[in-house]
Amino acid sequence: MAFLLILSLLALAGLTVTLVGRRMRRGRQVRAFPELPTPTFKVVALGNSGSGKTVLLASLFYQFRARPGRPYYLDTDPSTRVWLGSLLSTVVDPTEPWPSATRRDGTRTYRFDCVTQVEEKPTTAFTIEYLDYAGEIFELLGAGDTALDNLVGEVTAADALIGVLDGRRVLQFLRGQAQGRAYLIAKIAVMVQLMARARCAIYLVISKWDLVHDFGEPAGADDRTRLEAVVDALMTVDHISDLVRSRTTVRLIPVSAVGSGFARLDESTGVVTKRPDGTFAPYNVDIPVAAIVPDLFTRVRQSMDSQVVGAIESEYRARRRHTPDEIVSEMGAFLLRPAGVALRATLDSVMSRPYSGEVVAMMLDWIARPSQRKDAELAAFRAEAHRQAYTLLEARTVVLDDFQRMLHRLEHDLPASVLSR
Repeated sequence: MAFLLILSLLALAGLTVTLVGRRMRRGRQVRAFPELPTPTFKVVALGNSGSGKTVLLASLFYQFRARPGRPYYLDTDPSTRVWLGSLLSTVVDPTEPWPSATRRDGTRTYRFDCVTQVEEKPTTAFTIEYLDYAGEIFELLGAGDTALDNLVGEVTAADALIGVLDGRRVLQFLRGQAQGRAYLIAKIAVMVQLMARARCAIYLVISKWDLVHDFGEPAGADDRTRLEAVVDALMTVDHISDLVRSRTTVRLIPVSAVGSGFARLDESTGVVTKRPDGTFAPYNVDIPVAAIVPDLFTRVRQSMDSQVVGAIESEYRARRRHTPDEIVSEMGAFLLRPAGVALRATLDSVMSRPYSGEVVAMMLDWIARPSQRKDAELAAFRAEAHRQAYTLLEARTVVLDDFQRMLHRLEHDLPASVLSR
């Protein structure tokens, strides 16, 4: 009996091991490969009431929609998607009034995922955290107001700042009108002073660019000539010229959320109205967001000497042979090596907030991208987890390369847009 009992127990143990083994194998078969953590980049949008920040945001989201020929798009949560769509519908409809200015309690943070197609699977390459401050805050601040302290904290921790200048007021300034002078010299002073406290890239956006004409520029002047004249005028404003001289990266980007021919300025009343037969064709609205990551990574790259960059490329080529789990776990070890220490020192001097391993991993991939193409070709010979991880890294590079092309085109067409040299 004892012998039979032992045999039964052994058989039961064998069956248990077999079932567990099958479950583990089955688990390995259905287990999704571990995805790389998603980097997040923080941007703060500032502008006085009526500058057009919110309309610009709706138009920007529309420009980054999924469409043929673009391998990526911006996505957000369903409620935000519906709200921005409704806002854009109001903007485009010539029978509807322009959306009202965002009230102080309307300050809102949006999360936009940059989604790429990785082997026909939507994959988030990175996330933009977009904080849109209500312009009213600059006019209602008083003694003891904690909103200013909160705003300062957000600004100093940002990876990029977008400061929206009202194109209608800029036009008044160019024409020598008192309202324009008051706007640029006094009304935007708080905004410019706040931006001067940050270390990140600054994008001064001239909204309503379609209205900025007939201010004394040569007859038949194109955008290139007009922007050069605008820059010359803006640099006569002390706090703007001081800001430009004190920053590493400052761009001046003319944008129109609706495009030329959609709206017109009533010269007698100063009111902007919609043309009943206007065509909606946004201009440059995607540039400020497209510039954020390439400009940040470029600043880091330019702050390192060639030997450090070479060491980063060498170490990173070896690290790219790891699985996604290993890439994440190895990040801490990499940052303790000489090349990683040099990178950390550079990041500490460039970024205004604690940087995450996800941002560092994406930055390393961008710095070492000349070798990436070869690794991508070899990915097919690796395990599935390796192959899919490198496909995601390749997709991120495709996005950044497209962003970089957009910036090169802007600088070629409008060289005056680069204020800091």
